[in-house]
Amino acid sequence: MQHYFAGKADLLRASAHVLRGEIERHVGEAVRDARGPADTLRWVLLAIVELGVTAVVPLLAGTRS
Repeated sequence: MQHYFAGKADLLRASAHVLRGEIERHVGEAVRDARGPADTLRWVLLAIVELGVTAVVPLLAGTRS
């Protein structure tokens, strides 16, 4: 990894960027057919919970410092 990143901060920044893209994609797909603000909030929360169940390793990597 040291060959591709100058330091730990750069590696964490790149990881956070990938993680954010995955979360945005997953949530975007979940709310595509939402009807109104309450329905949108419901689908966003369900999508985030689902990510925590199906993608534990990426979520943990995104919360470590």
